[in-house]
Amino acid sequence: MPSMSDPRSSPAAKAVSQGATADETGGSGLRVAVTTLPEREQALAIARAVVDAGLAACAQVDPGPITAIYRWEGRVCEDAEWRLVLKTRTELEPALRALVRRMHPYAVPQWLHGPVVGSDDYAAWVSASTATARA
Repeated sequence: MPSMSDPRSSPAAKAVSQGATADETGGSGLRVAVTTLPEREQALAIARAVVDAGLAACAQVDPGPITAIYRWEGRVCEDAEWRLVLKTRTELEPALRALVRRMHPYAVPQWLHGPVVGSDDYAAWVSASTATARA
């Protein structure tokens, strides 16, 4: 992870350094969710809100817009969008989705999510970073 104050001193890092697995540090599985937004500022605002609320350990906004080609209301559309990738725990996904939905400008926002496999130390970090989630 990019430099935080000192990630090696976090509770999760300490637990992992002592041989704990993600399950032993409170993790119940990693989940990644992906959505897109029409403006970079909107993606950043949602990213900050979900991390601040503890619903995601990490939010990444792709460095440039992507081109979305899709069918909407019977016609083919093409627009620039900003991809937002969120890392969370399985049990937090419903609350994460609800917060994103409340902040999202689209009538039908993209919400793709699923379980992922990660290293024990990363899973422990996600678990520790979302331990005080506020829905």
